[in-house]
Amino acid sequence: MIALARLSRRLLLVGVALLAALPALAQEKPIRIGVLYDLSGPFAAAGSVASSIGAQIAIDLTNERGGVLGKHKIEAVNADSQSKADVAINEAERLISQEHVDIILGIYASAAAVPLASKVEEQKKILWITTAVATAVVKARPRPVSSPSTPRPSLASNPRT
Repeated sequence: MIALARLSRRLLLVGVALLAALPALAQEKPIRIGVLYDLSGPFAAAGSVASSIGAQIAIDLTNERGGVLGKHKIEAVNADSQSKADVAINEAERLISQEHVDIILGIYASAAAVPLASKVEEQKKILWITTAVATAVVKARPRPVSSPSTPRPSLASNPRT
């Protein structure tokens, strides 16, 4: 449950950051997030499906509470990377170009996260990694990439987020 609350807080923080960064969201449109996990293949049973479910629960909880800042619902656009880096890259490109998401959330395997970071950076979108931990993902990147971290006590003690 602590991990779910942490994910919910992270989702809210990214939503708030989007509102500041993307003028189109100021018109109370939903925030579309591409949720990219390994829903099939060997990583699915290793924890990727559970991570995907946790992300959806956090999105649902945020929306039940009125969305980001009480007015912007989060709309998840799900994709399956099939435990393959090339499929993850193709799905991320599809989410950005066809589904018009500004955030790619998820990425279970570092093998997909490393090449995906470059692709998402080229598109000037946000890559929000929830599970993969390879340092090569964030190393020498001018654009911030969010990855798993230990929450600060000030965030953990705030019951409103």
